[in-house]
Amino acid sequence: MDDVNKVLIIANPKSGSFREHLFHKVTDKVKERFGNTEIKYTEFAGHAEVIASETGADLVIAAGGDGLLNEIVNGLHDHRCLLLPLPFGTANVFCREYGLSNDPLHALRSVDLYSDKKLILGKMGGRYFLQMLGFGFDAATVRDISLNLKKKTGKFAYIAAALSVLKKADFKKLTFYCNSKTYSAYHIIVSLGKCYAGGFLLFKDFHYGYFGVNFIDSSSRFSVLKSFSPVFMGGTFSGKQLFTDKLKVSGTEYCQMDGELFFPDSESNIITLHKTDIRIAL
Repeated sequence: MDDVNKVLIIANPKSGSFREHLFHKVTDKVKERFGNTEIKYTEFAGHAEVIASETGADLVIAAGGDGLLNEIVNGLHDHRCLLLPLPFGTANVFCREYGLSNDPLHALRSVDLYSDKKLILGKMGGRYFLQMLGFGFDAATVRDISLNLKKKTGKFAYIAAALSVLKKADFKKLTFYCNSKTYSAYHIIVSLGKCYAGGFLLFKDFHYGYFGVNFIDSSSRFSVLKSFSPVFMGGTFSGKQLFTDKLKVSGTEYCQMDGELFFPDSESNIITLHKTDIRIAL
């Protein structure tokens, strides 16, 4: 057996692509390889954060989507451990960012117990995120997603919500400050990686260790379509882009954080980078 004293598997059985029979195959393989394994199922929103914050496991395995991962890193942000994400969600953006197989069993075989890749998180409004924040069109799309449709059709639910948001085109003006300059925008995506909405790309090249900021300074439907269409046609975001290590966003009531709707405490929020001792077991 590998040199791991304790493994914790946190699973969200209500996640978009959770398959119980496949999950049991994964847990059998984990027990066979590592021995001492505890399995915890989430029962309510925020439960994974509570579970993760109380663990003393050497290896934490996340069996769910990006939302589950977000909760787990908020619980682990000050821990020293290994984290292995397994793709049981709908988009699995973080797994794709690291080139992980979309098959959980294949992904499990790629675990690297000696990985030195430490996770860098973003932080806003007292919460951490590991992939992205979205304001404007991106946030409104997440807000308007039908959970029933998401469960039945997966990614199609995002497309349906995006079309509904575009039809309304009710976007508020935002401002953000970074690199000693103030910008106006209606749509902003703050990213810690190049992947978006599954296997799509926002950036051709990414400066890891920084925030990549994509933004659109027009409220028109055409501007949104022009900027995002290349992303879904094999290209990258064609709006404006920059890189920074810190920014302040003002004028927002809500945003999407790692694919989940989030309501900040303030309309003016500082977004910062946070280094951790969480090693990605890949």
